[in-house]
Amino acid sequence: MEDIDRATHDGSGSGPRSVVDQVAAHILNMILANELKPGQPVAIQELSAILDVSNVPIREALRRLEGRGLVQFRRGRRPQIAPINTDDFDDVYRLRGLLEGQIAERSAELMTPERLTLLDETLGELERIITRGNAFDVYSVHARFHLLMLPSATDWDRRLLDQLWVASERYIQLYVGAHPDPEVADRIIASHQVLVDAARGGDANTVRDAVVEHVVYSHKMIAPIVQAASGRARPAPAEAAPGV
Repeated sequence: MEDIDRATHDGSGSGPRSVVDQVAAHILNMILANELKPGQPVAIQELSAILDVSNVPIREALRRLEGRGLVQFRRGRRPQIAPINTDDFDDVYRLRGLLEGQIAERSAELMTPERLTLLDETLGELERIITRGNAFDVYSVHARFHLLMLPSATDWDRRLLDQLWVASERYIQLYVGAHPDPEVADRIIASHQVLVDAARGGDANTVRDAVVEHVVYSHKMIAPIVQAASGRARPAPAEAAPGV
């Protein structure tokens, strides 16, 4: 279980996780890192041997990931990693723009000095690990950053955001994997710095517009890679645009 613990540690200090939690996080890391590829059948026995657990937590973890749209169960066949789908990609970013923009507008007045400090620290952490950390750690820090931008998010907002952020992180990792150039990572960090600067200004409209623009440009930047992965188009060169 040591390998699972290392793969699922997110630095949150939230305490020990159940075996199923750890297995689900490990499989999620494998999906985000493209070790389990889109459309690939999942060999439950092999995962059981790799993680040194029985088939039961493997199946339960896969069911959880099915609920996040990352795994598909098929009658009489092995479960498979969900294929890349451009319509799903478009929907995820459309919904992110709508939801995050509204929450960001409500959140502007809640940006305390303490929260702004946490944003700075989390962005620094993301910068340190974006090209060196495992995929799950990058996702955990990335999601934490965006949640810090949205302090007015309700419990239902957070449930929806979690679903959308997990889905979008899969596309982000495809993009980063296709463009390992350090300049791409620098642009990603710079685009998040724009959000911090908007939050520091405290104007509701500015914060909302910055968040929506971030999501729109993320979609634009990642779209060619998603289209290529789905078989619809060939990837275009990386653009010097903010986002992700």
